[in-house]
Amino acid sequence: MRTVSFTNRESGIPIIGSLPWGSRFCQFYQTKEDLLEVLVPYFRAGLENNEFCLWETSRTFGVRDAREALQCSIETFEEYEKKGQIEIIPPNQWSGRGEAVGTKIISMLDKATFNGFDGLRFVCNDLSEKKGNSSGYSELDQVAGYNVIGLVTYPRDRFDALGIMDVVKNHRFALVRNAGRWEVIESSEARIMKDALKRSEEKFRSLFSNMSEGFAYHRIVLDSEGRPCDYIFLEVNEAFERFTGLDGKKIIGKRATEAIPGIEGDSVDWIGKFGRVALTGDPVQFESYSSALERWYSVSAFRPHPGYFAVTFSDITQRKRFENELLRAKKEWEKTFDSVPDLIAILDETHKVVRVNRAMAERLKMNPEQCVGAKCYEAVHCLPGPIATCPHAMSIADGREHIEEVHEPRLGGVFLVSTTPMYDDSGKLLGCVHIARDITERKKGEEALKKAHKELQQHAARLETANKELESFSYSVSHDLRSPLRAIAGFAQMILDEKGREFDPETLRKFNIVQENAKKMGRLIDDLLRLSRLGRTELNRVKVDIGILVREVLQEIRVTEPGREFIVDLHDLPATKGDPPMIRQLFINLLSNSVKFTRVKKESQIEVGSFERSGERVYYVKDNGVGFDMKYYGKLFGVFQRLVTEKEFEGTGVGLAIVKRIVQRHGGRVWAEGKLQEGASFYFTLPEQERR
Repeated sequence: MRTVSFTNRESGIPIIGSLPWGSRFCQFYQTKEDLLEVLVPYFRAGLENNEFCLWETSRTFGVRDAREALQCSIETFEEYEKKGQIEIIPPNQWSGRGEAVGTKIISMLDKATFNGFDGLRFVCNDLSEKKGNSSGYSELDQVAGYNVIGLVTYPRDRFDALGIMDVVKNHRFALVRNAGRWEVIESSEARIMKDALKRSEEKFRSLFSNMSEGFAYHRIVLDSEGRPCDYIFLEVNEAFERFTGLDGKKIIGKRATEAIPGIEGDSVDWIGKFGRVALTGDPVQFESYSSALERWYSVSAFRPHPGYFAVTFSDITQRKRFENELLRAKKEWEKTFDSVPDLIAILDETHKVVRVNRAMAERLKMNPEQCVGAKCYEAVHCLPGPIATCPHAMSIADGREHIEEVHEPRLGGVFLVSTTPMYDDSGKLLGCVHIARDITERKKGEEALKKAHKELQQHAARLETANKELESFSYSVSHDLRSPLRAIAGFAQMILDEKGREFDPETLRKFNIVQENAKKMGRLIDDLLRLSRLGRTELNRVKVDIGILVREVLQEIRVTEPGREFIVDLHDLPATKGDPPMIRQLFINLLSNSVKFTRVKKESQIEVGSFERSGERVYYVKDNGVGFDMKYYGKLFGVFQRLVTEKEFEGTGVGLAIVKRIVQRHGGRVWAEGKLQEGASFYFTLPEQERR
């Protein structure tokens, strides 16, 4: 039960004041009154400070006298007695026989602390006669460091001055009555020892207060079944306050469950852990989180003596936070490392694998752990030694980064391998980070792209040839085909002019058919040339006022349709960017169609406008003409595709194909809706920026 005395105890004797644990002093008395004047306040202080008190009476002052004296002076004496906090025994029953005094004191102290008392306060009789005069003192010296305060009483009439001094030197000090007053007598040895002890205590107190670790001294509290249920704070240092945030002055003497609410429910089971230390004497070291204090601690606990435990600890909350951050970063790095599809290996300077990611291990058909320690040239290339052209070998040789394309049958493909050297703080080369990206599909794609590019060049050459042929054909159509047509039409007209009066009606009709077909063929050639030029003409995008353009086109159509009445409803037509001649031709074709196909209606109605949908401007031309059947919609914008007969409505079958080509050249879309005899609606978009 040996421990350092952490607190002074109130002696109850005014001339003495407080005493540290382990103190032993003596009293020289002449009368019963001398004894009571010192012993009654001495025991009162012990009882009030939760100490177990033992009074061994003398021959002149028996057990009954002692009990009556205490009962008269201490109001709550009977409560202390019922609690078992005080025991009064006859003379020599404790100190005069059987076991050595020191052993008895230790045994008594163990019992006291087990029952929840802070220590032992005792009074015994003259030790100078026991066991050869000095052995009793030496036995008491054995317990000087325990939670014990002792008072030895001596009858004054048995000692002369030298005898008194001889007794005094074996105690801390002596109380002697002189001229009606109590005086404290110290021997020179005691004064020297006291000074040394004071210096030692000052050094210890300084160390105790300034030590970097937190320290706390406690007494364990047991329940009725002898199990740890709480503990009491007896002493703490400044570091304890700093690490816990608790005020030492406020918690000394308090139970842990009072000082730290919720500690009894903490999953760490602090009370249970410390209780086992106090009861078994087995020290413990551990790191745990205190949910009540919301901090991490590194704790060492040991037992100074049964029923007590001391704790040294450090606040490791910051360290734990760093460790958790490092652990989180490590897990995130490992997760990232293993989620990268590239094959990654960390190799040392001897080509040994230090670590691989999951992709690399799976490609090698090994567990990541199996790869560690293997030589890369053996595991990857199945070779007895490194390849001189291997990027890793080159990086180890010159300390630089290297990137190479490597075909590796063992890994099943072509890889772009990069190696980056790693150095320690001193600049020593440690190895390389080896990253292999599977570019097999990319290489196949590159080969396919090369092939496609070659085919595209060939196709472009063929298109260029076809374009030249088309231009030649256009020239032929423009010149070679027009010349015969002009000749046919011209000679037919000459014959009619010269001989027409002589022809019968049937002959005249046939000549008119020749002329009409020649004109129709001319119009068809014009439309085909116009369609052909649309694919070759470069767009000249400028701002076009659609409203003005539509009015101009309608005016031109009215001139070509004398006597026709048709109503045109013009709505908002915002300007856009486009090629003016092409957009004009677009509206000419659409509006001419509307005028033509409303001819059979009593009242021809045409509507031109626009609206915005899904962020794009849509223009439209609607009419109430003959319309069309939607099941033939697929033919509507084709070349030479007509949904009505030529007898009903004239035309070349190229007009809507031209409309579609113009819209497509501008990057737009064109579509139509219609119903037989109920009209048709044509819609198109003209994006201001050409689509790529």
